[in-house]
Amino acid sequence: MRYLFFIIISFFFIINAHAKDSLSDYYSAYIFVKNCNELDQFFYVDNENMEIARKSIKNIEKEYKNTNNNIDVDAEWSKAVTKWKEDFESMFAMFKSLDTYSEDLAGMCKLYLLMLNALGSSYENESIEKDF
Repeated sequence: MRYLFFIIISFFFIINAHAKDSLSDYYSAYIFVKNCNELDQFFYVDNENMEIARKSIKNIEKEYKNTNNNIDVDAEWSKAVTKWKEDFESMFAMFKSLDTYSEDLAGMCKLYLLMLNALGSSYENESIEKDF
């Protein structure tokens, strides 16, 4: 079962790596991270990292809006929700019912969190002050 899980996830990442990224992809990552947080804040995504992810998705959305005035963020969100329901909702329902820790799921949560926060933090407009 574990190997099948890795094969499916690897296939998913390979396909997504060759696709053009869109706002809905980042929304999907946010939904995934949010569900990791709701599943277990201690094992998967704690509240502090969830707050950082929330700021990151806001930064990403703002950047997409700035670069494309015609983007429909509601349509992008709807695509992300549909993708979530098709790809991951049943998996999370299974983990909720089992109420056990999964190292594989924890790795996926961290991966999505890293992807989201890496891009989101790159869009922050914080200036560095000269301190010498």
